Amino acid sequence: MRIICLALLVLAGVVPFEPLSAQYFGQNRVRWEQFDIQVLRTTHFDIHYDRAAEPTVREMARKAERWYARFSMLLGHEFTARKPLILYTNHPDFQQTTLANTPLSEGTRGFAEGLRDRLVMPLTGVGAENDHVLGHEIAHLFQFDLAESSGGATAMMRLPLWFVEGMAEYVSLGSDDPNTAMWLRAALASGSLPSIAQLTTDPRVFPYRYGHAFWAYVGGRWGDEAVSALYRDALRVGITMSITRTLGITVPALEAAWHESIIATYAPLMNARESTEAIGRLIDTPERLTVNPQLSPDGTRLAYLGQDALGQIDVRVRDMVTGRVLRTFSSSASDGHTDAIAFLYASGAWSPDSREFAQVVVRRGDAELAMLNATTGAVNRRIRIPRVQSISAVSWSPDGRQLAIAGSRDGQGDLFLYDLQEHRVQQLTNDGFTELHPAWSPDGRYIAVSTDRHRSTDLAVHQYGRLQLALVDPVGGRVRELPDLGERTRAINPQWSGDGRSLYFVGEVNGVADVFRLDMARGVFDQLTQVRTGISGITPRSPALSVAAETNTIVVTAFLRDRYALTELDPTRVESYQRLAADREVPTAPILDDLGGVLPPNVASPSPLIDLMLADGASGLPGPTAGAATTRRYRSRLALEGVGVPSAGVSAGANGSAVGGGASVFWSDLLARRRLGLAVQAQGRIQDVGGQLFYLNAASRWNVFASVGRIPQASSSSRFATGEILNERGERTAVALIERGVVRTTAYDATVGAQYPFSRTRRLEVATTATRLTQAVDVTRELVNLNSGRLLESEQVRESLGPAAQFAQFSVAMVGDAAVFGTVSPLVGWRYRLEYAQTTGRIQVASFTADARWYRPAWKGSLAVRGMHVGRVGRDALNGGLAPLSVASATLVRGYAVDSWNERDCPPRAAGGCLLADNAFGSRIAVVNTEYRLPASAIGLRAVPLEFAPFVDAGLAWRSGDAVQFRGPLSDASRRPLLSYGLSTRLNGGAVIAEFFYARPLQRGVGGTFGLSLAPGW
Repeated sequence: MRIICLALLVLAGVVPFEPLSAQYFGQNRVRWEQFDIQVLRTTHFDIHYDRAAEPTVREMARKAERWYARFSMLLGHEFTARKPLILYTNHPDFQQTTLANTPLSEGTRGFAEGLRDRLVMPLTGVGAENDHVLGHEIAHLFQFDLAESSGGATAMMRLPLWFVEGMAEYVSLGSDDPNTAMWLRAALASGSLPSIAQLTTDPRVFPYRYGHAFWAYVGGRWGDEAVSALYRDALRVGITMSITRTLGITVPALEAAWHESIIATYAPLMNARESTEAIGRLIDTPERLTVNPQLSPDGTRLAYLGQDALGQIDVRVRDMVTGRVLRTFSSSASDGHTDAIAFLYASGAWSPDSREFAQVVVRRGDAELAMLNATTGAVNRRIRIPRVQSISAVSWSPDGRQLAIAGSRDGQGDLFLYDLQEHRVQQLTNDGFTELHPAWSPDGRYIAVSTDRHRSTDLAVHQYGRLQLALVDPVGGRVRELPDLGERTRAINPQWSGDGRSLYFVGEVNGVADVFRLDMARGVFDQLTQVRTGISGITPRSPALSVAAETNTIVVTAFLRDRYALTELDPTRVESYQRLAADREVPTAPILDDLGGVLPPNVASPSPLIDLMLADGASGLPGPTAGAATTRRYRSRLALEGVGVPSAGVSAGANGSAVGGGASVFWSDLLARRRLGLAVQAQGRIQDVGGQLFYLNAASRWNVFASVGRIPQASSSSRFATGEILNERGERTAVALIERGVVRTTAYDATVGAQYPFSRTRRLEVATTATRLTQAVDVTRELVNLNSGRLLESEQVRESLGPAAQFAQFSVAMVGDAAVFGTVSPLVGWRYRLEYAQTTGRIQVASFTADARWYRPAWKGSLAVRGMHVGRVGRDALNGGLAPLSVASATLVRGYAVDSWNERDCPPRAAGGCLLADNAFGSRIAVVNTEYRLPASAIGLRAVPLEFAPFVDAGLAWRSGDAVQFRGPLSDASRRPLLSYGLSTRLNGGAVIAEFFYARPLQRGVGGTFGLSLAPGW
């Protein structure tokens, strides 16, 4: 659509040097694959899916209907219409969806949107995870439906995120959630329990976890019937009043009681445990997020995923002795061949000789392994595992020949082997159970995994038990359960000791995760830590433990306040437990009496409906026939997507009064592959009605678009003259002639174009636009008696300003964008645009654009550099009604805005005109900008979406044949660059990003100037 906007501006004689459309840059959603979409119709849902995942989807259909039965009972509400569910086979497929406005990150596990009540999510290969995400998003569908009867979508939009998301978490997880409990204990330990006001206003407060805790307290104290009542009333009157009306308590009193309950629940437990700092050495890293540790077998290096203050996630390799970061492997911000680094559940693995590191990445729509050279950081090779569509974890065999892979195929998670020499895949498991975190034993006889393949899992009713440890035979695939820590426990992330006699793991006993060791010969456990918060990755299933096989060095991810910290366990602690295990018997399960995973108030709820329904897998579950319903192939049909908020207004002025307004309406198919839109804008007269009809087809790799439009513009002027006339009696009468004119310029255009994405970061754009431009002036002339004020004569005429101008423009562009945005501007990566446009017809001109931008982390912020050249050649490069190119702009060279010029900028000269203007305008421009961008969050102001940026700008405008000099003052003999420097502050106000700057222009007669620009940072 960028080409359309540019063509219309050309017609109006106002050609921008840098189109402001969102398509100028922007990353791509690439349709790498063509899916065979089927529709499975259940009682309340239409489930859309790729045919290959049909067995798993039929199971999801039963789960969806179970969630519907649970929520309709809990909330006392039935759907008013069937709801569409769109299930993608895996996360790389999900990232190709056309339903999201922006490319989806690795951390997005699903979403529900209210325009057409669609639920969109990937299958993860983990039954419990699929069930939770499905329940969470169906809860949102119920919230949308309830909002429709209480003020519509705007009523729900007034509710804060923590209130909406916290409720969805509570009704899908219940009150027993060790992950949320860990966040509460960490906040309690740091004295940072958030107030209810902070939940709404402080972006540092994680809405999901604290919102979950709030709703669990409400349900535990007032009963789960209060959930529906409080949400419904909040839609009508807001949170504050609804708490008072529904719960009978004021917000301050509720907040105090909630905090007291958190203290009463967790303080005794925490007093009996140790701080994270006490378990070993905190590995000091500059990143704000450090997860998924992986020690090399020789213990000399540590690979981990680090996210810096700018939000960039990289694989970093650190020297365990010096602490120096040796190598960094980035995603698309610096490597355009990698779309994303898998970080939420995935973990990499070292080769047995510590020379290579296998990292799970996403590239060209599929998961693959990037085999990194540990010495140089280069990618030695890329391995795409046949038939394995997503990968969560990998482990090398001791001989370095095979890889054990936890992955998924057609939506089902299983364990696979890949032979690195023969490039052959063997599937070890093939069922609905989950296998995660494979770890090959030193002798190669077993693969330890975390699995729900045990007595508490009942696949018949899709009820999943907590993960425990098991051994898998790499030859036949037979699975043998290992001893567990007891009831209500969990065990994940197994790691072998170098001699193979012990298995370390992260174990959760009564809701608190710690490091344990299992003696494989005796079947007994040692507990190595007893922390107040927990040993955890980003999610409860993320890896958080690594053991170096040759040195038995142990590194864990411990949750510390609101972040995850890498910690090396104290070696003496590990040795003492080894001696303890050798000296005497240890109980096979630790004896603890705390319930650290249950959320406050941790008392018997008046009506624990949610916990009861979650504990009963058969409750609400329809029979197998619900998943055996017939299917049909998806048919793409346009339906109403949304209606823009209509606008209307009345204006009055010298040219009379007018009524104006606008409206827009949009249609799309259910998968948003085809979109149709119509926008109309009126300004009181029929000739002032404008509009545009556009169509987009994104069903294939090529994104094809077309549009037709009518864009009117009007500008007014007036003229006043006095004189005398003779009346019929021959008397002279003083009169005034008032002439008012309205110049009406109307552009009619038709555009056809296409975009072809080569990857998420690079694309080709082509477009052709045909334009017809007409101009006319409506003139009103009035003759007025100056003595009496009486109107003597009046006439209205329309005069043509010449024949219509017709021309066409063809453009082609290559665009690259791997920039990572902060809150107001790009901070990491690169961008470029190379474009050529040829205009023929009434206007004959060719234009070309070369725009490159580079962003590199530096200290706590980012160094940003831009180089841009825009030029025109051809007959009308200097005329033809085109506005000249200019560097005097707040978005190019700050401090030279034309509306700030004064007589000192344009002193009289013999040649006439303005010397500064001669150097600011031309048919070609070149601009270089440099900024140092410092986000407020990098200096501790995380609650403020603000950025500080000292800058230096330079810009040169010239015409073909002009002499150019780079030194000395401005002169008539040559063109010289305009230079400025200063300080910029950008603020994200939500709807708009505002830049306030102070600039010192070196070629003006002023010391400094302030300016404002409403645009994101370049």
